[in-house]
Amino acid sequence: MSAERPDIKMEFVRHGDHDQYNQILENKDLPLVDESIEKLRELRETLGIKPETTAAWSGDNKRSIDTCNILLNHQEQDEIEGLEKNYKIAIDPNLLYKKNANFKDFKDYLGLPEEQKKVFRAIVEHSEEFKRATGSDFTSYADLCNAVVDYVIKYTRVLDRWEKISFKYSTQSLFRIFCANEYFYSSFRSLVELVLGGNEARDKYVSWYEDNFERNEDRKHEEQSVTISRNNVGLISIVIKDSYGEISINLDQLTIIKSMLEDGLL
Repeated sequence: MSAERPDIKMEFVRHGDHDQYNQILENKDLPLVDESIEKLRELRETLGIKPETTAAWSGDNKRSIDTCNILLNHQEQDEIEGLEKNYKIAIDPNLLYKKNANFKDFKDYLGLPEEQKKVFRAIVEHSEEFKRATGSDFTSYADLCNAVVDYVIKYTRVLDRWEKISFKYSTQSLFRIFCANEYFYSSFRSLVELVLGGNEARDKYVSWYEDNFERNEDRKHEEQSVTISRNNVGLISIVIKDSYGEISINLDQLTIIKSMLEDGLL
């Protein structure tokens, strides 16, 4: 049996929930509710996170930071309120929607009812047009994709170093958690579908996401991962995996995706 190959596992997670009443009051700095904490602990066990080789990137809000703390700490205190930020958590505001992003204006522009909650398809198909037409600072499809693509590129460059030092650890997997708003990972996956299979493939994924995953609290903590490793001939492989299935791209295809974003081809 061949030895396990070193890899880098990037897991994209949603933040846990705090009290719904206080969400209505727009108080975003409250601790997570007990049910959400328990679900995150279950996710931690399911993912098999090993603290020695795991770090996290989080948006700059309490829900996201507390979520990362729970996923990183096997022995975290029961009372999350006041928990200090773990030193293995880095803050990146680009993992959250922009503060000036206005979904109401976006819906008005498209003639969508204000009460409509599901907007993923609209983001994929019309958010770039909306930004150009209005000058809005809305978090567009390209913004969402770019945030993930840049991290994937970053960790393809880290792989070589990890391969050299992974023997020092009890696991061959370097684990990175990204706590982001809902549409970041799904936008990236949909763009990969577009590059590999064209508009039909992307539309099929978007339809599946709308029907099964979007705004579905029962499924918000399912696996959404990107794994970077080297194949049998020494080339880097990037595997995207979630409930929809598993697909893979290589570095050349990742470069094409980045060029599409830089050239405004979405």
